[in-house]
Amino acid sequence: MSHIPRASSLATQGYNKPSARLGLRRPLVDSANAVSDKDVLKAEPTKPSYGFRTRTGITSTAGGLKPSANAGALKPSALGAKHALRKATATKPTLKEEIVNKEAEIDSLTKKLNDVSVEDIDAEDRGDPLLCSEYISDIYTYMRHMEQELAVKPTYLATCTDITERMRGILVDWLIQVHMKFKLLQETLYLTIRILDRYLSMADIQRGQLQLCGVTAMLIASKFEEIYAPEVNDFVYITDKAYTERDILDMEIKMLNTLAFDINHPICLHFLRRNSKAGGVDGKFHTLGKYLMELCLPSTGMLKFKPSEIAAGAFLISLHVLSPEKTWNSTLTHYTGYTKAKALVPAKAIAELVIRSDKSKLQAVKNKYNSPKFFSISSLAALSKVEDFISTEGL
Repeated sequence: MSHIPRASSLATQGYNKPSARLGLRRPLVDSANAVSDKDVLKAEPTKPSYGFRTRTGITSTAGGLKPSANAGALKPSALGAKHALRKATATKPTLKEEIVNKEAEIDSLTKKLNDVSVEDIDAEDRGDPLLCSEYISDIYTYMRHMEQELAVKPTYLATCTDITERMRGILVDWLIQVHMKFKLLQETLYLTIRILDRYLSMADIQRGQLQLCGVTAMLIASKFEEIYAPEVNDFVYITDKAYTERDILDMEIKMLNTLAFDINHPICLHFLRRNSKAGGVDGKFHTLGKYLMELCLPSTGMLKFKPSEIAAGAFLISLHVLSPEKTWNSTLTHYTGYTKAKALVPAKAIAELVIRSDKSKLQAVKNKYNSPKFFSISSLAALSKVEDFISTEGL
């Protein structure tokens, strides 16, 4: 029977406690071949091979610990994977958002490319505080916003029970003559018509009050624009005493309350002045633009266009009539806010008014601009070129 060593003698034969904890299994040796504790601790530790993957990516084998091929690649738990998927889905933009973002990028790049060839027309005005060159871009941006906010429905007269388009046209033609009689500013005339149209679109009046609304609108516009506005008695006189002073004052209160005292309307003249400056044109050119815009005032068909659109269309016609060699360049596109193709739409409507003006019964505008003060612009022979806007699509 072989000798079985006792537990107390195991230490002398190499079976010490540290090595036992490491799971070393060595053959029994005699004391002559026994190793020291120091040598045993230096030995490479081994563990039983269970074939499992540790959290550090080390695979246990019979020969020791070896790095796994997928070291460091930890699989997330089911809860972590669900959370990661939810987070990725929440941050990913939708298709509509991606399209909007791409369009914004394209618009930004297009604007930058257009600005490369755009002339700074306000560069010489930097030193003049009265011209407000630092705020001019913001001012016109606000005006373009307000012309949409205060727009009048083009077919508003269809809802009026006693007022027709012909009555409005006659009233506007008469107001243009009154405007000349009182020698008021151009802004006063445009603002008068804007106030009148906006009030008529909000209140249903009888035809007997139509002229009263007209003179009251001019009174309000005069107080807003003029330094020395006409007195109420002047409007009583101009109506041949059809209305009393009390009638005009009562209508003024009614109109202002209906309009909520919001009468700061952007008008065509403001935009035409900007266009003329961008085009670098002279006074005759600008006067032709004003004539074309005033022809639009009696026509209800022009209510579908915004003031800035009418100004752009009038400027395009003036460009074609007086300076056909000039082109609608990037500078005009930038400052008018319209390309040539977009300005062509109101230009065609204005051209039709010019062609029909000779046979029209409303001649106040044509007679006004036939005087030397306005270069006799309404009788200009070159105005026959407006027919090109009707007959030529690719003008």
